[in-house]
Amino acid sequence: MLLVYLFEIMLYTFGIRISMLHADKPAVSAVAFLLVSPLLFYDRPSRLSIMIAAVVAVFCSIVVNCKEPAIAQLDIWNSVTFAVVAAVTTVFIMNIKIRALKQSSQIEYMSQTDLLTGVKNRNHYENQLKKYPQLCASNLVCVYGDVNGLHEKNNSEGHEAGDIMLRTVAEALQAVFGPEHTFRIGGDEFVAFRTDAKMTQ
Repeated sequence: MLLVYLFEIMLYTFGIRISMLHADKPAVSAVAFLLVSPLLFYDRPSRLSIMIAAVVAVFCSIVVNCKEPAIAQLDIWNSVTFAVVAAVTTVFIMNIKIRALKQSSQIEYMSQTDLLTGVKNRNHYENQLKKYPQLCASNLVCVYGDVNGLHEKNNSEGHEAGDIMLRTVAEALQAVFGPEHTFRIGGDEFVAFRTDAKMTQ
């Protein structure tokens, strides 16, 4: 991010320099960079707003000392106006981007995770299955588990008790094989993998 801000400061400096070449005319370049530059980068809106305010302060101090009062007043008005527009637009766009990222992350999580037990689901299992041979150098251990008595427990104690049973099995498998290698592939079926496990006699 440091390089990004250095680049943006360079753009502002360039815009101010171009504006100062024509001290007898209202600034255009600096104001244009003030409005457009923050939209090119992704960072916290508060940081971008602080940077915009700092650039406006520097720009206003320069035009007050270098331009005629009438032109300086016009430049100050334009820079402050466009700074407010840039800050509001930046906050709005960043909020949209952050919301989109959260939604994308949530969709990805739901597409890969069994929501009842928290382990990976059948969809993720089928996508990962062909990758396992490349993940190991010497051996690959695969454990298949079928939870016995789930149907009877659901009938006798209710589905909530059956859900607790499934979550307990999932937690035990995750503790041994890890959350990335434990899958629920059916109602009461689990598969877990371990790569390059130490083999004992």
